[in-house]
Amino acid sequence: MKTLLFLVLLPFTLLGQADYQTILPDALALYKPQQAYSVYDYSDTAKYFRGVKVIDTVYGTGYTKYKFFYEYHDDNYTTNFITYRPDCFKMNAQCWLGSEVIFYDNGLNVYFNRNNDSIFINTNAGLNDSWIFYKSDTGAVYTAVVTDTSEMEFLGITDHIKTVTVTGNGQSYTLELSQKHGFLKTINFRDFPGFGENTYQVCEHLLVGLSNPVLGIQFLSFNDYFDFNVGDEFHFSFYIWTGPGYYSGYKTKKILSKQINGQYGLEYTYERYEWGNINSPDGGYVFYHDTITQDYHNHFENDSIMPFENYSGEEFPQRYLLSNDRYNGRLLKTFGASLLRKQDSCYILYFEGIGETRWIQGVDYSFRSNGGESGWSETLVYFKKGDETWGVKLNPPISVEEFNAPDAIKVYPNPATDFLNITCKNPADIENVVAFDINGIKIRLNPVNTSQNNLLLDIRNLKKGLYVIQVNYKNMQSERMKIMKE
Repeated sequence: MKTLLFLVLLPFTLLGQADYQTILPDALALYKPQQAYSVYDYSDTAKYFRGVKVIDTVYGTGYTKYKFFYEYHDDNYTTNFITYRPDCFKMNAQCWLGSEVIFYDNGLNVYFNRNNDSIFINTNAGLNDSWIFYKSDTGAVYTAVVTDTSEMEFLGITDHIKTVTVTGNGQSYTLELSQKHGFLKTINFRDFPGFGENTYQVCEHLLVGLSNPVLGIQFLSFNDYFDFNVGDEFHFSFYIWTGPGYYSGYKTKKILSKQINGQYGLEYTYERYEWGNINSPDGGYVFYHDTITQDYHNHFENDSIMPFENYSGEEFPQRYLLSNDRYNGRLLKTFGASLLRKQDSCYILYFEGIGETRWIQGVDYSFRSNGGESGWSETLVYFKKGDETWGVKLNPPISVEEFNAPDAIKVYPNPATDFLNITCKNPADIENVVAFDINGIKIRLNPVNTSQNNLLLDIRNLKKGLYVIQVNYKNMQSERMKIMKE
């Protein structure tokens, strides 16, 4: 750690300065990064919330030390989720704010980056006061200056704000300290000033929720996620695979009734449409239209667990993220489990595919899966809650005969050697065309529009054998037919 001899050089303007704070030791806090970052198997454009929670307090002469909750990551903090790679994962990796912070009685707060270098914040500094924020081993110096003090409303409560501008090495960041809420804006001190191209970049984070006082976004409970109302609709695509074949299609759920069930929590009755194709050597179509009553019980072990925090035991870490960047701003909570095995000082992947679910506030799940050689996955494509809608609505067939629709498109010649012709009413309605071999492997094809009602598919690169050609429409429906490549 860098020596704290910097203290004698720091200006302190004690008179007339109210108590400003960087964190609240007794609160859970959620921050939203202002720069998107990539998480395995998730959108690169999402901004996933990061949390702050104190797990231990150490009192000393003239100071108090607060230790932050542990995250689990790979060694370089580049992977938050267990992947299929044999990486080394640690259950006690540093929080994004660093491993700890020291509050000195004179108003100095000292944070630490991943190299244990000191980062200084003078909470008692007055307007235009400046100090050394950080000094690297190579001599690069970052300076902090209080550029504004003001009163503002934050999440419905008036607070006093102190703005600190940090500059150095061609970079500039803004921090906002408050009297009642800690940091309103901060940066990921763990990664400051940056540790190469393969790590998270330093970016500003905005406070979006506190547990004490209760403000903004909270860790939602089971009842918040499954808060459906009569008339709500949820539409999904699904894929089920077993051995050499698979079953794919769509289903819709429309809520008909709701009641409290003392044993399970909530009970809903909904109208279901389900239709799809059985892609196996025997083939076939499936169509259901019925009414289902379903109990919803609490799936969450701990509603207030922090993002990236391991809470299912070191052998079964729970993967967890929280975001509101999709689905009309509704909160998305995603988690799943993987089996790890300890090796030396870290953990490596032992088994992947136990399952994953992504829950949406008031909308049920957006995605869920059960991996392995035989499994399934479902993906949300549309929802309707009152006047609010998201996605592309599915239009269920009214019968298996309508779904089958043998004359909707024609594919010829069959068998085929070089090219296939697809004749349909309106090729502009087609989103894409794919082929599946006998093992269920998907192959994307590039159709060429040769006339008003005809598409041409080049299949010269396909191996000889049986294929299922799937035509996907922009309205989320699809049609399939078997062809033989000779």
